Parts: sequence; structure tokens; C-alpha cells
Amino acid sequence: MRTFRREFFTECSTERCNRYTDSHKTNWLAIAAEPGERDFVDQSLKTKRFKRKEDIDTYISRCVVCETIFKLVVVHSKSDKSPECPANYEVIRNPSRHIPNVKTGIPVPEYWHGYSFWQISLSNFGIGQNSESAASCLMYFSPTPIAGCAANGCRITVTDKTRNFWQMNTGSVRAEDYTDFFDSTEHISRCTVCRRPEAKNFKLSDK
Repeated sequence: MRTFRREFFTECSTERCNRYTDSHKTNWLAIAAEPGERDFVDQSLKTKRFKRKEDIDTYISRCVVCETIFKLVVVHSKSDKSPECPANYEVIRNPSRHIPNVKTGIPVPEYWHGYSFWQISLSNFGIGQNSESAASCLMYFSPTPIAGCAANGCRITVTDKTRNFWQMNTGSVRAEDYTDFFDSTEHISRCTVCRRPEAKNFKLSDK
């Protein structure tokens, strides 16, 4: 979506239309934690309520739509090691490499290696990614909460019903069932996003 709005529909009767409908809600993906932000959920997101659009803006994840004549190839290793690209392909450079990490000072990775993401859910709402999509390879292993918005405001809720699903490292062995989230990276599959080398030679033109 190019524009962030809390309401998209109006509710009408035979006599009038309301400015918005109380029964309609939207869900948005919230921002991810930077590497090393172990207290990210408790201090930044947990049960936050926002009345003004300007207040929630900085907590909504951003995205960009790209066009190419070459299909991206996503490789999942099913291990804790980043996989190599197939023959005649090269790893894509990190699209966020020019955005500095000002909170922790940890350098932003130059290439698109990440963690194999599957799905996020909250209560009876869920959203997932096809494992062939580049969106299934997240560069940060982070809790990914959902921002729920209605006409009167937005709320980010992180509870025991908030679930993140990741592809597993099939070679890992856990001594116990539960591990702290940020200590679980060894159990998560890694991934790499690849493209044909000649793809960088093609650029869109308005002419």
C-alpha cells in the first residue's frame, strides 16, 4: 500500500453514510528488531496503543515493489549455514545496505542472506509467505508483531497468542522444548536470495 490509512471503507444506510465503520479493521506488519535488541518487544512494542496516525507511522514496516525480467531464486539450507546460490546465479546485495543501523552500531550485511520465515499469526488472524518468495528470507531474526488498526486508533499487541513460524534447521537437536527467542537462531534454517548475473545490466527507462 502506498498510503497508510486506518480505515478504507464507509458504512452506508438508505439515509446516510458514516465517516467510517466500526466493524472494519486492518492489520499491518510491525517493524522488526535490529540485531542485538533483546528487549525490543518489552520496551518498544508490547501492548502499545496509538490514537494519532503520526504516532503509529514509525512502527509500521515499509516495503518497495520492484520489477525485473529475471526471476529471483530463493534457496533455503535447512541448516544454520547460509546456502550458496545455484550454478550461474549470484547472491543479491542487501537492498537495505545503505540504511545505517543507528541503534546498535552493528554493520548492516552487504548481501541478502537471512532466516527462513514461514508465517505469523495472532489469535484467528494469520499471514504467511510462499517459500519461493524473497519475502520468506528475512534478514533479521526478530519477533514480528501485527499492528491492528480501527478507525479510532491502532494497537500493537504481543501476547502468548502471538506466533511466528520459521523453517527449522533439520540438523539441530534441542535438549529442551523451549528456548529464549534470541537464543534460538541455531535451530532456524538460513536462506539466500539469488539472481542471474546479467540482471544488474538491465535498467528500466521512461523513454
